[in-house]
Amino acid sequence: HVRSRRQRQMCIRDSYKIKRLRIIDNEPFALETVYIPEKMCAGLKEVLKEEDSLYRVFREEYNHKIEKAIQTIEPITLNKESSKLLNRDINSLALKFDRKVYTKDQSILEYTISIFTSDKHQYQIMMTE
Repeated sequence: HVRSRRQRQMCIRDSYKIKRLRIIDNEPFALETVYIPEKMCAGLKEVLKEEDSLYRVFREEYNHKIEKAIQTIEPITLNKESSKLLNRDINSLALKFDRKVYTKDQSILEYTISIFTSDKHQYQIMMTE
């Protein structure tokens, strides 16, 4: 765990931070905090638009090719802040996703922490090359 904590701190330091609230049918279902190293995407604030796809920006604006993503999923209970944003009771069950996205040279391009409600929606993960 010490190594993963150190890696997480390295991902966050000198990074852009993007917070998003995901909504389906006018109801919040996920909170995302995305960290993107400034050295990998210089000028991201000027390039990224509100409705833009991060992966389109990585590919088309910065010419990054994604090699792999490693994602860990764990059950959690919502704290006060998350429950308020997701419109759920405190201590409601949720799923926490930690994802690191790597480029061909094994640099971390993205580190994302997502919290998904687990009471109404089904989630499918598709991995492609």
